[in-house]
Amino acid sequence: MTLPAFQQSQTTTVGSTATSVLSRNIDREYPILNVVVTNNSESVALSEFKIYGRAKANGTQAELAAAAGDFTTPVPPVLASGLDLTTLAATATGFVQIDARGFNDIEIKAKCGSSASVTLESNASIT
Repeated sequence: MTLPAFQQSQTTTVGSTATSVLSRNIDREYPILNVVVTNNSESVALSEFKIYGRAKANGTQAELAAAAGDFTTPVPPVLASGLDLTTLAATATGFVQIDARGFNDIEIKAKCGSSASVTLESNASIT
């Protein structure tokens, strides 16, 4: 079995306005999205981390996860999470696993009180 080729690693600077840190069309064959987030700031925590999904191209985005409990006690489409990503502390690393079956695309947005560098790594996995 061949693993999917999709791997994405990027660094995005987020500030006090919600900024897209990942936008991904979903491959129907590999619908599980694993995302690792590292806050590279030495002193600033995130103040928001939200996951959005769209059922069809050019459709309306729906908020899938945004509250602390969506990550600390996840329910589908969030399958697992390592921390409360909505307040990811400075220098901390967390992860989230998203079941994107039925979605055309997934977008993750984050913000903090002031500019901070957030490194986002994501890859698809087979389930």
